[in-house]
Amino acid sequence: AAIARVLSDIRGPWAFVFWHQAHQRLWFGRDFFGRRSLVWRKHIGRNNALVGVDLASTAPPPAASAAPGSKSIPNGDNMERSWEEVPATGIYYIDFARVPAGAHASIATGQNENADNAIGMRLEHVPWCAPTSACATSDPASDGPALVKPVGDFNATLPPPASTGQDGPLTGDGAEAYASTVENLLSHLKIAVRRRVEWQRIPAHKISPSERSSAPLGDEETPRVAILFSGGIDSMMIAAVAHLVLPIDVGIDLVNVAFENPRMSKAGTPAYNVPDRLTGVDGLEELKQLPDGHARAWKFIAVDVPLSELQHHRAHIRTQFCTNSMGSETACEVV
Repeated sequence: AAIARVLSDIRGPWAFVFWHQAHQRLWFGRDFFGRRSLVWRKHIGRNNALVGVDLASTAPPPAASAAPGSKSIPNGDNMERSWEEVPATGIYYIDFARVPAGAHASIATGQNENADNAIGMRLEHVPWCAPTSACATSDPASDGPALVKPVGDFNATLPPPASTGQDGPLTGDGAEAYASTVENLLSHLKIAVRRRVEWQRIPAHKISPSERSSAPLGDEETPRVAILFSGGIDSMMIAAVAHLVLPIDVGIDLVNVAFENPRMSKAGTPAYNVPDRLTGVDGLEELKQLPDGHARAWKFIAVDVPLSELQHHRAHIRTQFCTNSMGSETACEVV
């Protein structure tokens, strides 16, 4: 319970593997949104018993999967599976104090050396719980709060489908209710985005002095719209809605920032082909598939930030992010 309480208070991305010596438990897991990498590979012995678990921050190359000097598990049914992400549905632990005396488990290799006897280890799961609910964990020794989610419950319900109950597109009242909800959301998004882009068409002499100082340069009647664009769901939504509310002759700049990753250069990959750059390029192609998307003058502006420049300005960036505003804890941790 103490571990769950500590993790519940952490804000920001995390992944961990922790050996609790006093209780002989191996704990591991990721934050609620799964923002840090942690992968596992389960070893399944005879009778579908769990006989070992390998943990790593990233999946090693196939040639490096077997650690030098580690013991191999005898071949059996489903003895070894491929690497997979550890689900972010909670945290996990293996209670080695409950492993039968006849089985010896090696923490270093993650393998049960007595796999021939198929003496399994129990993999326990402590799920995330809503802040307002009285949660219970899978740990019977728990005497306090469980793992509390950093957000409240999401609305996971949809309007009822057609009366036939068959899978497929919604019809009837369910379809109308669903369409109404979508249109209502889109309407609010259009209003919010329109307020931020349409004012730029106002001639400069009609703009107040405070607004004029931040008005774009160039032709007074030609708006300049730029969107910080990573290709993620937020920036994609903003760009798509801006396309819907702006006249088709208005160009939209998509500013995509990529920070140099020297490790990629060592692997023979361009140093700026980071995830945000790749999703940005893919996102631009998706925007062009919107109605009249090819008629819009999209401009993809690739901003490459060298690692040396980022390090030089890191201290200043932290002073701009680390405030008492909402979400500042996460910003301080990742800058």
